[in-house]
Amino acid sequence: MHRYRDAIVLPPVAGQPDYRRPVAGAYVLFLYADEAKYKAHRFYASIAAVGIGGLQLLPGTTALLENKLNEILTAQGFDSAT
Repeated sequence: MHRYRDAIVLPPVAGQPDYRRPVAGAYVLFLYADEAKYKAHRFYASIAAVGIGGLQLLPGTTALLENKLNEILTAQGFDSAT
């Protein structure tokens, strides 16, 4: 995921000589039943450390994914409540 995240670039714009890297993170979805226990998993912890890791997703256990999506949308200026 590091290679793919870092390979996505946008061309330089006026006043910026370097290519821009617009991708902030990369995430894999894992089947993991215990949402509270997954918060201590190294793949979840690596999201905060390097912006690459895993999010847990199963029916009824979507809070971690929902929180991350809301965080991303809010950072991009979208209202996550709508």
